[in-house]
Amino acid sequence: MEELKTNDMEYQIGGSHYRQSAYQPIELIEDKLQASFVFGNIVKYLFRYNSKSDTAPDQIKDLRKVLHYVKFLQHFQNWFAVSDREAIEEMHRFLSGNEQLNKFQILAFQSLVRRDLSLLCAIIDKEIKTLSYGSHS
Repeated sequence: MEELKTNDMEYQIGGSHYRQSAYQPIELIEDKLQASFVFGNIVKYLFRYNSKSDTAPDQIKDLRKVLHYVKFLQHFQNWFAVSDREAIEEMHRFLSGNEQLNKFQILAFQSLVRRDLSLLCAIIDKEIKTLSYGSHS
C-alpha cells in the first residue's frame, strides 16, 4: 500500500468541507482515537452536516445518518481503542482546531466522546426540529 503523503490530506474528492479544517475528522478517527467504523461515521456526519450543504433537507439527512449510526453504536458498543481520558483530550484538540464548528456540533461531539448517547440524540433531535422549521441556529 502506498504511504500517505502530506498533500494527500489537502486533496479531497467531491467538495472542500473536510479540507477547510485545520484538523480533519480522519486524523481524529484513525490516528488519534483509533475509532471503530461506526464511531468514525458519527464523527464524519456530525462534522460535515452544515459544511457540505447549506440546505436544510441535506443537513437533516446527515443528522439522521448520525442517529442511525448511534443505534449501531449502542448495539455493538465498539467505540475507540484509546482510553476515555485520551479520547476526551483529543476531542478537545479537535474542537479547538476547527473554528468553523457551531455550538450544536461542539455539544454533540462532547456528548459523543463522553458516551452520553441519550444527550447526543436529544441534541440532534432538537437541531433537526430547528432545521425543519427553517430557523437554523
